[in-house]
Amino acid sequence: MGALNYSYSSGVVIDVCPRGDGLWFDHRELEKIQAFHEHWNAKVAEDIDQIRNLLASEDALSKSQAKQRMAESASRFGIITRAGMWLAGHLD
Repeated sequence: MGALNYSYSSGVVIDVCPRGDGLWFDHRELEKIQAFHEHWNAKVAEDIDQIRNLLASEDALSKSQAKQRMAESASRFGIITRAGMWLAGHLD
């Protein structure tokens, strides 16, 4: 019989048949594995929300920076147009 740390870092050590005939769980090990999965599923959901928020803010920042660069380029070349002002956010 071999010992295996479930999911490499869970801290739950289960007994494994070396021939692949089965697994053996000691008292409460299955509940610990379930708690481990629930914890990481919740963490993944939190991380996904944080990544979505970060991407949304990055997208908004990128659009804002692009507008600013366009306005700066237009003003450098003396091309201040109504479209350039709109791109810079000075007109609605």
